[in-house]
Amino acid sequence: MADELIVVCNGPSIADVELSFLKSRPSFGANGIFYFDGFTPSVYFCYDQAFIVANQEPIREMARATATFIRRPWNEGIPGSKPICRVPETLWSHSPMEWTGSGGSVLFPMLQFAGASDAKKVLLVGLDYDYFDDPKTPDHFHPDYMKGVEHPFDDHPEETQLNYWKRMKTLCDQSNEMVVENFKRLKKEIINLTPNSQCDAFVKGDINDFS
Repeated sequence: MADELIVVCNGPSIADVELSFLKSRPSFGANGIFYFDGFTPSVYFCYDQAFIVANQEPIREMARATATFIRRPWNEGIPGSKPICRVPETLWSHSPMEWTGSGGSVLFPMLQFAGASDAKKVLLVGLDYDYFDDPKTPDHFHPDYMKGVEHPFDDHPEETQLNYWKRMKTLCDQSNEMVVENFKRLKKEIINLTPNSQCDAFVKGDINDFS
């Protein structure tokens, strides 16, 4: 793998990132990145059971097109994919091919894989990180991103949903701190190139400096 790796998050801002940039380096992508026309990441990840169930065919297409890691046991319906064991705790794995910690979002497992890769510098795009306080805030770059995806809390009262997202933000904040600590130990850089990102855990940079 090259010295620099792009980790693509799925926030609304990713829609404004040039395709040429996403293709300029090896990349990790996850979940509904297949909605981004013309782009296939070097490695694809999906850990969300409800998302996998709702998107069997596009995920199968991903597995035919690129290296694909799917949380077990749901990988069994995706020929060509590799199973990944996710433990529920926010733990850092030094052997992500064997297991990864959860951490509140798919970003944390992707960064565990990035930590185990040869890349010395990881560039984050699409990490808007602004959807925790209001369930109505758009949290993905494509309007059909969550089409057909049924989570058990979707029909719950707004207060219940807000409490859920507060717990998720706490987990994500904790996992981001763990990423920073481990990247420092591994002597790797991680730079957030997302304009106006609400995530302050990582050093921020300007995407134009890397284009």
